[in-house]
Amino acid sequence: MGGKVPIIVKEMEIADEGKKLLVNECINEWLKSPHAQKLVKHDFWKRALHRHVSTSVGKMIAEYMIIAHWQPVFKKMRDNGSLTMATEILSKMKQIFSYSIRSGKLAANLLSELRADDVGMKPKAGRRYFSDKEIGMFWRAVDNTNMTKQSKLFIK
Repeated sequence: MGGKVPIIVKEMEIADEGKKLLVNECINEWLKSPHAQKLVKHDFWKRALHRHVSTSVGKMIAEYMIIAHWQPVFKKMRDNGSLTMATEILSKMKQIFSYSIRSGKLAANLLSELRADDVGMKPKAGRRYFSDKEIGMFWRAVDNTNMTKQSKLFIK
């Protein structure tokens, strides 16, 4: 065994087996993380992850899952017409599993190979133009800063 004591190796394997995280546990730990707590849409993500992920694969052990376990989750969202939500959930779950890896509780992120095209669709980039009111608000905000007159003129 290359210098390893077999009984200690076996004890470590048994101890590690009891520490395997469920998908729900990964989600909950991420939701409690400082990064997630700063999210403006924290409550939105908590509800969305519960609705779309926890109810279907939340009780599965994250480490043992394969991509085929996730396909019904994304298919259900696609069938309900939520193509962009499927893409957003994929992105969020990638973040959650990456956080679990960084915190030493998960070995690999199996969703890292999936792309937005595989589960839904990429959100379309739209064009937006400022209204006259928004432009006026911006100009007044620039005037109220501590910038030099030349900087204010340059920005305007």
